[in-house]
Amino acid sequence: MTKTDARDNCVGVSYFSAHAADDAAQVLLGISKGNPAAWDEVLLGYSKVVSATVRSFRLQDSDSLDAIQTTWLRLAENVDQVQCPERLGGWLATTARRECLRILRQADMDTVLTRHLRTRCGVLGRS
Repeated sequence: MTKTDARDNCVGVSYFSAHAADDAAQVLLGISKGNPAAWDEVLLGYSKVVSATVRSFRLQDSDSLDAIQTTWLRLAENVDQVQCPERLGGWLATTARRECLRILRQADMDTVLTRHLRTRCGVLGRS
């Protein structure tokens, strides 16, 4: 399946107007070329989506900021892999959600490790 074929299967609502697919594709192309104006447009259009998604997980402030920052980093890393540019909002929300879940899993693993060290190894003092 080519990228054009994949786009033919894409439908949905976008921040971008009537020419959503073309506008979004142009903005993503701009991001891939390092155009600051393209980043400004995406940040203006989608910051609230990313922030609201992350806020819904009720993480600590530092973890929320990490999740938001990592979401934008993932876009920079994968901008050429976005198959449906007009669905960028959904892509960003899904990426933010996955990052929040990763942070929660890591926090859970840290808690389990700390508990293990306290009870089995006596390494850490009681709190």
